Amino acid sequence: MPIIPIRTGRIRCNKTVLTQGKGHDQVLDVPSTAWLVEHAGSRILVDTGMCDTSHADRYHYPGSVQAHDERIDRALAAHNIATSDIDMIILTHLHWDHCANLHLFKAPILVQRNELVYARDPSPPYARSYESSIAGLGVSYEREEFEIVHGDYCVMPGLRVVATHGHSAGHQSVVLDGRDARYVIAGDACMCRENLLPDERRGIPATMIGRYLNADQAWASLLRVRDAGDVILPGHDDTVFKQEKYS
Repeated sequence: MPIIPIRTGRIRCNKTVLTQGKGHDQVLDVPSTAWLVEHAGSRILVDTGMCDTSHADRYHYPGSVQAHDERIDRALAAHNIATSDIDMIILTHLHWDHCANLHLFKAPILVQRNELVYARDPSPPYARSYESSIAGLGVSYEREEFEIVHGDYCVMPGLRVVATHGHSAGHQSVVLDGRDARYVIAGDACMCRENLLPDERRGIPATMIGRYLNADQAWASLLRVRDAGDVILPGHDDTVFKQEKYS
């Protein structure tokens, strides 16, 4: 059951996007990560990553870059995987850096009901995150048909999604039972490894993510992710690429 991290570009942002109240003076280039999972004879893609450089730089985070070979179809090809080889896509959420280029795939797409409802009518501060018409953008997934779930859901034995709302209205994380460990593909419920560490200045057991729609839900989801598995794989952290694959 290999789990392979795939870099789909880099997002330039202030560190406070990842860690609430920490890193005001730090600008980071963090990875936009998708995950290729082979489980029970199926090839599953968790998220499809970010859009191209010009779009990301203009509408989202200036300075963000997607190299030519980092677009999801080309990144998969480097692993000898065609888009037609993917049996299912699971989207942690519908922000621009997690669901670009869905039109390249024919596989069913699993998403939380709350996420899809909110994405279609977001509040103005989140309109660009969802590439909404409110922000003058066209939703990249407008013509896609989704398989909609609500809350925790068993996709197949040994693989399930768990509701980790808060960063977005219907965020979900993926829990996989490996040979020797349980893995959690956290998405943005845990954005970087520092989120899993205590915030000693505040005296609390974890470091809150920096961007969220609902603070109480996001905090509860961070703790849920932390406790859901043996190996936590954050959404925007270079350390996940220290291993070519997890199993």
